[in-house]
Amino acid sequence: MKREMDYSGKRICFISAYHKFCPAGGAEYQTYLISEELQKKGARIFYISPYSPRNQDEVIVENGKTIYCYKRRLERKLFGSNYLFSLNIVRKYLNQIKPDIIFQRGVSSITGLCSWYSRKNQVPFIVSIASDVNLAKVNLIRTLRYPLNVIDTVLGQHGLKKSSSIIVQSYSQLNHLKDRYHRDAFLIRNMFYKDMEIGIDIGKKKDQIICFCKYNQNKSPEVCFKMAELLPHRKFVIAGLDHDISKLKKYSKFTAVPGNVYFAGKLNRNQFLQVLSESKILLSTSLYEGFSNTFIEAWINKTAVVSLNVNPDNFFDGDKYGYYARGDLSVAESQIEKLMCNAEEFMATVQSSYIFAKKEFDLDGNMRKIERLICNFDVRAEQIAEISCHLE
Repeated sequence: MKREMDYSGKRICFISAYHKFCPAGGAEYQTYLISEELQKKGARIFYISPYSPRNQDEVIVENGKTIYCYKRRLERKLFGSNYLFSLNIVRKYLNQIKPDIIFQRGVSSITGLCSWYSRKNQVPFIVSIASDVNLAKVNLIRTLRYPLNVIDTVLGQHGLKKSSSIIVQSYSQLNHLKDRYHRDAFLIRNMFYKDMEIGIDIGKKKDQIICFCKYNQNKSPEVCFKMAELLPHRKFVIAGLDHDISKLKKYSKFTAVPGNVYFAGKLNRNQFLQVLSESKILLSTSLYEGFSNTFIEAWINKTAVVSLNVNPDNFFDGDKYGYYARGDLSVAESQIEKLMCNAEEFMATVQSSYIFAKKEFDLDGNMRKIERLICNFDVRAEQIAEISCHLE
């Protein structure tokens, strides 16, 4: 007999930036989708978020969700990007919330803290892998520059090993966990939501390539500029960046922006989806991803994908759902031209991608998997309680 989950009053705490308070990416929005669906079923939703509208420690109630915000401790420029100095405020918030379930997206020293809290208070702790980098080994070169990052990474990896359950986005992450951490995991894909599909007619799409970038090494905005140089007759729209390319100096020698590059600036989600849906091609220059939320958004809006460096679960093999350039700019150049110049090829690619995305990333289907995972914790708790009762 199928067991129905009772969420009434269940306190679920999400360890994640609350997407409305920060320049959030796909990971933050996917977490928000999960929290929205669980809230509809009666769960009480809490967030512990490293961002707040006023850049300070504060508690905000927004649409029935209680967000415990904290300001990241100490400057990242001096100590690297870690959460070590924020552990005390996160522990304080956990003690105030007293969650029934903890759900964290991503891995950091906070993962180690939550794992400790979970075992101490017999509370289930779910870790959802946000990106392949969450499972990567310590970068020795970066370690010399930011030694505190090593401690942050080690605590995060220990917490991951000791967590109650792990969610991954791809089979490659699943296999990596088994090989390196000797842990099983649940494969639950990212999800699309009903407002993601803008519905622009394919014939009205603009002959432009959109890139979503940030000024960091992973998103590699300078690669978009190089591609624009290789294709001077094509229009490139850069979303997520302002025109201040001086921020590239930390990790790139690129100093000039080609004339066929247009900066759309920092867009909210609806603005980005509008520009994405109007574009014929999404060019991904990221060095690593989990399962890119932007890929799903492109597929749902019938925008063809050309990925320079990542090929999650080999979905791009066979060119059915887009193209994978294997890190070669000249290959990406020819793939973009093929999609731009061959209407039949473009149509076949976006149509098959659309059908695939609708099936593979269905919100209802993937939420059922998450609910079964949560339900298993309740079943185990009841079994333990029953055993304890017999022992007394």
